[in-house]
Amino acid sequence: MSEPIVLLTRAFESVSTLLLESWNELGILSDTNQLSLSIPPALADSGLSYREQLAHGTGSFRLKKWPYRDTDYTHLITGFEYIQPLFDYAAKNGWKACRPMIRCLNPKTCLSYHADDAECRFHIPLSTTWQAFFVVQDKVFRMQEVGSLYSLTTNVLHTAVNANLTKPRIHFTFSVYKESK
Repeated sequence: MSEPIVLLTRAFESVSTLLLESWNELGILSDTNQLSLSIPPALADSGLSYREQLAHGTGSFRLKKWPYRDTDYTHLITGFEYIQPLFDYAAKNGWKACRPMIRCLNPKTCLSYHADDAECRFHIPLSTTWQAFFVVQDKVFRMQEVGSLYSLTTNVLHTAVNANLTKPRIHFTFSVYKESK
């Protein structure tokens, strides 16, 4: 996966600052701390505003009781087409890439201990510290290299923790599933 990751990392270097500065303007981070970069294809022509599209796939599907799953989030929102080569590369290798997001974990916060539907989620740290880490089945994992690709098994109990006092942890993520033949 190295070639698409290099391309993706370069793309994020050029847009991540703009995205991070835009979050407050969009007014959705206070609710979710996430930006969804895709929507289900069924919603592509539904008239959702740009802000509604960015907020649509965020948060817990279980809590919102939405009729969508991770695998439904494959239609890239306008402006994020540079992620498509990553989706194409995954498909060539028998995987379905979906639900690309930018996730912010604020200082002094953690997620609930939970299991996701996705078998695996890839992470590319955009901003992190050694005090940000994951606990997966009671084992601690750190993703400290900004711009590097990490995989995380997410269909088992896990959580994310940001124990830093002042700096948010920000990752680009996407889920993958094995394509059924």
